[in-house]
Amino acid sequence: MLLRTATPKLRFALPTGHPENAQRAWALAMGAPLVASEGYALDALTQPDAPGTAALKARVATRMKTFWSVQDRRTLIATLNWLGREGHRVGHMARLTDYSVSPLQNIAERRKELGKTADYDEDARAELYRIDALLSDHLGMLKAKFLAFDTARAVMLVYGGRLHDWLSEDECWPYLFDMARDVQRTYESWGDYAEDFLRGRSFWKGAEFSERNEIDRLTQKLLSTRHSPWRLTWAQPLPPQVAPARLRDVSEPISQGPVWWLEKTGDAL
Repeated sequence: MLLRTATPKLRFALPTGHPENAQRAWALAMGAPLVASEGYALDALTQPDAPGTAALKARVATRMKTFWSVQDRRTLIATLNWLGREGHRVGHMARLTDYSVSPLQNIAERRKELGKTADYDEDARAELYRIDALLSDHLGMLKAKFLAFDTARAVMLVYGGRLHDWLSEDECWPYLFDMARDVQRTYESWGDYAEDFLRGRSFWKGAEFSERNEIDRLTQKLLSTRHSPWRLTWAQPLPPQVAPARLRDVSEPISQGPVWWLEKTGDAL
């Protein structure tokens, strides 16, 4: 696979007109590193019909199927609701807690066991990285919330759902705004959000931040460039939640942590 050395151009225009435009731009901005990496315009959930759209659609379909097992409306909704209900953050937080309270001798034995296969086992190398990142508080890992990473991935999948007409915009916005309210409650700024996104992505990958990685570079660029949705004011007022969070595909949502949901009309999935 060829490494792309040029960071994708950020296609974004500041919202004007009705206040709802600013609210929607803010919600989309949560996915900016991954959305830009995929080649989407950052300021529109429904992509314009332009040269390259067909190629984008084909590429996104392949990636969603390969990495997410998402290939239609039903599997997309199930995945989005999983990200809202649990995502990666539940497992990551459990692992962080386990290693934080484990005796150092137990951790040393675990590191020794992983080290036996780390030269040829990618999973072992990744777990060694996670242990060492927690022990050294690398990237501030001990204060990680892991919400930003799940959020960005969910926004990226919503874009894919719109691109393939599996979701209508009317279905997408309540889900996105539900995420946005949790994100605003959890973080204090786009910089704070970006730091936790990188922590979450690093912990998920089991690998160090790298300037050679496109998404890591994009995250830094979003904080530094003028043409970035992360220039939007953090305290953007958002629409109030109009219905209790609920998920139709689980018997009972988890009682702790944020829960987002995707409204489904009728019985159609």
